[in-house]
Amino acid sequence: MAEYLLNRDLYIDQLLFPDNLTNPQAEPPGRMSLFTTISFVVITLGLQFALIKKYFTAQIVMILGLLLTYISFVGVLYNISGLFSFGPYSAIALPTTLGLISASLASLFYTSDKGWLSEMAYRHSAAITTRYSLFYFFLSVPVFIGLFLLMLSKARLPAELAIVILIVGFAALTLPFAFILLKKLNRSDERSLRLTEELKERSKQLHYNNEELARSNKELDSLIHIISHDLKTPIAGLQTSLDILERKLGPQLEEKELQLLAIPKRSVKRLNETIRRLSDIIKARQFQDIVKEKIDLCGLVDEIIPNCRF
Repeated sequence: MAEYLLNRDLYIDQLLFPDNLTNPQAEPPGRMSLFTTISFVVITLGLQFALIKKYFTAQIVMILGLLLTYISFVGVLYNISGLFSFGPYSAIALPTTLGLISASLASLFYTSDKGWLSEMAYRHSAAITTRYSLFYFFLSVPVFIGLFLLMLSKARLPAELAIVILIVGFAALTLPFAFILLKKLNRSDERSLRLTEELKERSKQLHYNNEELARSNKELDSLIHIISHDLKTPIAGLQTSLDILERKLGPQLEEKELQLLAIPKRSVKRLNETIRRLSDIIKARQFQDIVKEKIDLCGLVDEIIPNCRF
């Protein structure tokens, strides 16, 4: 590109393979066409952005390179010089366009899960429709142009009539493609609706199960509270009776008889401990339902002090 811009032969392309046949006076410097050079620079720049993980910019540059080489491919295919050449010694060759198109597509597919192309890589119906549409467009354009040129050269039809015939023909050919896409979209929508209905039913069932669980927990808490409250009074009376009995009869009983009296006292103590634990469980579960809120004590004091009269 520097040789073309400066219009000077810098001998960059002749370091390894000297060219003694090209007349530098009659032809511009460099053995690569300017169109090919620009295409290489654009695609290489896209690859460089991808290497430094600037995927959004890389994909935009690669799309520009793909469109540039695709247009030149169509021009070379049908000998439309304005699409693959913009001056003397600026044409790009057909193998070069195919290679650059392949490189562009490979780079775009490699980074399709990143950048803005990730929206097209999804398995959703919209992304699938977009991919099919682009594929159909890039394949149909060369066919459309070829048939148009064939009608003009061979059938010698007026350009207006040829365009109308092609539009109607491609509309007819597009109908099966549109039907396939529509069928896929309908199936996708039906699947989405079915999954939505199943989700609603499961949500209702989960809500019902949560209500049942809350009701069961409340009944269980009430039952435990009643049991613990009703048991505390007789157990307290039993413990008091055993203490009185031990004080009254203790001096008159032998050691073995006192050990027999200690057995019901231990049982009463264990039962008291069990009831206390049940009460702690109930209190802990009640505290879990309380919504905690942070209070700024310093700010609260600052609000109160100005209103206080000392």
